[in-house]
Amino acid sequence: MVKGELCRGRKDLTAMSCDIHYISVKDFIRIQNPGVVDLETSKKNLKALCEVWKDHSDHNVLVDARHTSYTFSEKDIRNLVDAVAETGLGIHNRVALLYKHRDTFDQARFFEFLAIKKGLGVKACEEFEEALEWLGDA
Repeated sequence: MVKGELCRGRKDLTAMSCDIHYISVKDFIRIQNPGVVDLETSKKNLKALCEVWKDHSDHNVLVDARHTSYTFSEKDIRNLVDAVAETGLGIHNRVALLYKHRDTFDQARFFEFLAIKKGLGVKACEEFEEALEWLGDA
């Protein structure tokens, strides 16, 4: 967990509590065969992580997907968004998805789009500072 010190650089955030939990996509995504995501295990792992923070409105989550090479189908992304929505993470707190744009199909932005449609506070960010600023503005 990252404490409020990360938010101290911004004058308008100095009085705010800004607890941010950092997780890597590698913490919950599992691979069956080379390049094939084990979606059921990955969803189960993701749900377990979401359960920890969903009821803590003062705890936001930074998911780092910058160093992954996984390619998800639209269906996989829908399933992962559904898994997050089922737990309630993103309703009382925020989730920033930090990524590097690699494809013509922007997986992170698609995840963000679907999550927002479900009423979740999710934002896809290409820059670390952008993610921290958005999480700190909660």
